[in-house]
Order: sequence, then C-alpha cells, then structure tokens
Amino acid sequence: MKKSIKLPETEEGTILFNVDPIIIKHHYEIDYIHSYAQDSPFFIGLTKKKLLGSRCTKCNYSYATPRGHCMECGEKTDWFELPLEGKVHTFTTC
Repeated sequence: MKKSIKLPETEEGTILFNVDPIIIKHHYEIDYIHSYAQDSPFFIGLTKKKLLGSRCTKCNYSYATPRGHCMECGEKTDWFELPLEGKVHTFTTC
C-alpha cells in the first residue's frame, strides 16, 4: 500500500493532494446556456399559467406533452391550449 502525501493547501490556484496517483483540488465554475428550442412555447405557456399540448395537423392526434411531429403519422404538430383540469390515467416517478 502506497503512502498518501498531502501537501499544504493554499488560497490560490490548484492544490496537489497526492502524487501517485495524482489527486488535485481545483475550483471549477461554469455558466451553462440551455435552449428549449421547439419546446419553448410549452415553457412560456407555463409561465402564463397555461398548459399547452401538441396536435397533429393531419390525423388530429393530441399530445399533452410537447411534440414537433406526430408519433402516429409523422406530420408536423401545432400548439393548442389544454384544460387545467382533467383525469390522470397513468403516471411514473423517477
């Protein structure tokens, strides 16, 4: 078993804790920009207390979740406002 070497910590820069294997402590910060792309209207609707769904322009199949294209026939979908009350038929949790 190899003995761990801990070097003194400093207020600046990267800190080396071990040399075999090399273990360092380094401050890391990032700004992450995320785009909701085609789903943006759904999230904008939520900020206005509206629930938007997607409806197929060809077969008229409706989805309660954002969809760019119909899963039944493949055609483009349009947004429509869903009622704020209804029945839950199924759900899942993570």
